[in-house]
Amino acid sequence: MPAGKRPTVWNGAFHRNRGLAVKPVRVLYVRNFRGITDITGAETYLFSLLQGLDRQRYEPLLACVTHPAQAEQQWLTELKRRNLPFVIIPIRHRASIYDLVEIRKLILRFGADLVHSLDHRADMVALIAARLTGKAALASFFGWTNWDEHCLKGSLYAWLDRKFLRRADAMIVDSAHIATHMQWPQDKGAPLAVIPNGVDTDRFDPDRVTGSLKKQFFHDPDVTVAGMVGRIHPNKGQLDFIQAAASLAARHPRLRFLIIGDAPLGFEGYYRKVKDRIVSLGLQDRALITNVPSAQIPLAMNSIDLLLAPSYQESFSYSLLEAMAMETPVIASNAGGTPEMVSDGENGLLVPPGDPQALAQAADRLLSDTDLGSRMGRKARQVILRNWSIGIMAGRTMQVYEEVLACRRKKNCDPLSRQLLRERLSTISNP
Repeated sequence: MPAGKRPTVWNGAFHRNRGLAVKPVRVLYVRNFRGITDITGAETYLFSLLQGLDRQRYEPLLACVTHPAQAEQQWLTELKRRNLPFVIIPIRHRASIYDLVEIRKLILRFGADLVHSLDHRADMVALIAARLTGKAALASFFGWTNWDEHCLKGSLYAWLDRKFLRRADAMIVDSAHIATHMQWPQDKGAPLAVIPNGVDTDRFDPDRVTGSLKKQFFHDPDVTVAGMVGRIHPNKGQLDFIQAAASLAARHPRLRFLIIGDAPLGFEGYYRKVKDRIVSLGLQDRALITNVPSAQIPLAMNSIDLLLAPSYQESFSYSLLEAMAMETPVIASNAGGTPEMVSDGENGLLVPPGDPQALAQAADRLLSDTDLGSRMGRKARQVILRNWSIGIMAGRTMQVYEEVLACRRKKNCDPLSRQLLRERLSTISNP
């Protein structure tokens, strides 16, 4: 099984640090990367969490479930660049249980104390494997946002995922909005902690990121750029962004429009629709759809003067976090967990989802009053530093790990201990 630079091939050669009074807790992370070509919010969360763990107390290993024919994608390149420990588990068919078999073996070989999953298939496989080996199982949940509304396949996955998630030892969600969708009847489901995502405030620091990609994108380093960053997907609202761009173009002749991202597998048709809309609205000389390597995302963010996020569904957006950390003014739709991040008129502007005209009016307001945008940007970074850094997110997550493992030690988390765990996680959610 190929792996990252440390170790080059994982062969069970991890050793607990014998010099420590307390042995590090071993956490096996499980993520299904089948069909994942880009670095999505889930990957950013996962890599950030691994970066923020206290390695004196925690020893992580990431199990990457992939298709054997899948070429090296951005997420794998980034894992290697960050020197994070991982193993590859290939499965050919969706109905295969090979990943379940291998993850069960890996739990035993690695000596995992806790299994932490991210996404619907990983939740199912990791929970079963953890139960078969008597280990604690925890899941992070960001909502089911990769499906069109009323999609039968998405509804089935969501139904199955809920069945498994409620049986986990605990769950982590990134917003109070998501938590409201995961309330179990009579507190019979998994205890839940709300831990907002955290951003690397050193990597996304306007005083450190001094370059720009404007010349590369638009052959002119002095244009003003309104942009959006993320998956090219109907839920993200790229068509609304382009419609708003058409309203802004005549009033702001030096304004350019940038979409950074790629379409997930199955949504190539939507990508083409966005490109066609650019042409039909006569914006082909002023609008660009492109993607950049993960290492260049800070530069790309520094190239955007105004970030628009017209999502229809959202949990706790990383593109918003990164823009806010860079002091970039943001305009976002009042959907999902976004109002927990953006205080309208304070550190950004909120507009109704699905309203390109309101989006254009808000953008025109900030483009016409750059001092207002600058003030909002500075306030946004202050909020990020106080609440949503990687260190804060990782610290609270490690608290959850400690509480879950303590509960497991008490008669395998009997009902009374589980209720106490529920109360402790609620405290972590509201520090």
